[in-house]
Amino acid sequence: MINRDLIQFLITISIPFLLQKVLEYLRRRNSSSYNIHQNNQQKKHEPTRAEYSVTALLILTVLYHLYYLLISVPENIFSTLRVPLRTPTTQLKFLLGTASKRYTQPVIDTLSTKFASLENRYLYTTYGHEAFLDCIYCRDATDYFYYILPKITFSYVVMVAIMGLATMLRRKQDYRTYSVVFLVVCGAFDIYSYATLDLRLLISNSAISVDYYHYSTADFYRRLAFLGVSFAILILNRTDVRTEAEILLDLQRSQEYVIARLKGATLQRAAILRDTGLRKTFVDYYKRVEVEEGVIHSDPEYKKARAAALAKLNVENLTRDAELYVENLTKVRESEGISTHRERNDMYRAVATNSTLVGGGALSNENDIGGL
Repeated sequence: MINRDLIQFLITISIPFLLQKVLEYLRRRNSSSYNIHQNNQQKKHEPTRAEYSVTALLILTVLYHLYYLLISVPENIFSTLRVPLRTPTTQLKFLLGTASKRYTQPVIDTLSTKFASLENRYLYTTYGHEAFLDCIYCRDATDYFYYILPKITFSYVVMVAIMGLATMLRRKQDYRTYSVVFLVVCGAFDIYSYATLDLRLLISNSAISVDYYHYSTADFYRRLAFLGVSFAILILNRTDVRTEAEILLDLQRSQEYVIARLKGATLQRAAILRDTGLRKTFVDYYKRVEVEEGVIHSDPEYKKARAAALAKLNVENLTRDAELYVENLTKVRESEGISTHRERNDMYRAVATNSTLVGGGALSNENDIGGL
């Protein structure tokens, strides 16, 4: 069994070192730049009010559990008096009498009476000081277990709610599942440790040389788990949240992909029409399609709708919209000191090619089919 006092000591002496490392990490993260497209640099993320609120919530949660982990530990009179569980009753009563400054006289009298039984001492260290004194109907371990179960469950419910609020941000959404699963597993193991604990085995095992305080130990590791998951969510952020520049670059890549496909379709059509055999297959196919859909093509309403749809393919409007898109993209990239005159000309040529392919391709396709 790991000594919880040793863990508390290690955590206490490591706080300055951990704080220094966290500050260094935050400085590096704020000063570093992230690539968004080859040598492009992403704009520095400006925290929002929601992010400040979540950060404050997580910091308060960390400090709260750190306080109860290191300073306000669960009450345990045996740890306070530094005496073992099997201390003789007369000696224990005398030591309880010397603790009148810490405990009231009714509490001392109640503990002196109940601690005459060794089983009650183990009930006290297993289910806690408050449950042992406040539960008036508890008679055995099962009663005490059901008495403290809502308190343990509520602590995990509160932590799950805090994790849910903290991971509502886009930069922390990826960690919601991990944090909730971690808390659920810890809660299940925590409750399982109480449900399967056999007091009779602890009492009858005279080979135990070190007293085991289950309530204090479980509370310590529970707080440690809450502290760890809160601190992890506090420092972990997703750095691939897309900016406006990244969205525009994705649109540019999509447009380049469409242009490449249009060029491929144009080359394919030209190759088919040059080859005699392929041209015959091409002609036969469209003749068969024309025969199968002759009724639809000859319908006046269809012809009217088709003519209206083709009229909407205004090459001038397409070119003007594309130029506005390129201008917006160029402004964003120039603001980051990336765009060059050559890149701007390449984009204009791509837009011109796209416009020609969209307008001319549709018309040439219509001419090919109509001519055939």
